[in-house]
Amino acid sequence: MNSRFSAALRGRNPVRLADIWKSGLGATIGVSITGFLAHTLVNGEVSATPLLAAPIGASAVLAFAVPASPLAQPRAILGGNIISAIIGVTSALAFHEQPVLAAGVAVGAAIMAMSLLGCLHPPGGAVALGASLLAI
Repeated sequence: MNSRFSAALRGRNPVRLADIWKSGLGATIGVSITGFLAHTLVNGEVSATPLLAAPIGASAVLAFAVPASPLAQPRAILGGNIISAIIGVTSALAFHEQPVLAAGVAVGAAIMAMSLLGCLHPPGGAVALGASLLAI
């Protein structure tokens, strides 16, 4: 009975406990360092206040929990996030009078650009959306 309950909760191919700990610890360290370094580089001062965007959490899930995925490779993470941020800001500037259109164009164009450049990264869509809404 207990094994059926466990199987229902964890699925057919449960992740090993060691892998769960490694991915959780890796994400904790990776996101913390990223937030610290981003704040320090942008503001020129050391601070415990991180500079992060929410899609970084989704990138961390891919990078640390499914590192073999093509969507989790360094080219996809870096390229997808950078390209999507540029597209999001550009969309906001181009369509500043129509934020709904800016948001839609940002996500659609980000998907197309990431696909064409071989750096498709799903959190990039969220980066583009956030950038298009925040840049207005």
